[in-house]
Amino acid sequence: MPTILLADDDRLMGAALRRCIESFSIGVRSAHTVETAVRIALDTPFEAILLEFDLQSQRKINPRSGGGLRVLRGLRSAGIETPVLVLGAPTRDQYERRCLESGANDFIMKADGVAYLIDRLRTRIRDVGRTIRFRAR
Repeated sequence: MPTILLADDDRLMGAALRRCIESFSIGVRSAHTVETAVRIALDTPFEAILLEFDLQSQRKINPRSGGGLRVLRGLRSAGIETPVLVLGAPTRDQYERRCLESGANDFIMKADGVAYLIDRLRTRIRDVGRTIRFRAR
């Protein structure tokens, strides 16, 4: 079963999203802060990472200002190539470009709905499977 990291600080929304994703036979490990997401992602291989744009930090004065971008940039600078899908509530034009320039593989609006999110997630997981099989030959 493929497994993803779900980094979302809204525990209620995250739990509902986790149950939904798991119903599609995708395992989910959760993180609720920038620091926890980075630690888990560096220690554990995942098929994909679903990352909330405004993930909160335990250390910042303004804990909700684009914490997901800090996670993304940290992972990319550490050489982590796992597909990252950023989940955001703000307008697409405002943040999508920043996410893609920082190394995200996809940007999904919360308003796009769960069906769209699952489709994008499955596509990224499938692409990782193809890459792994290709490299093994």
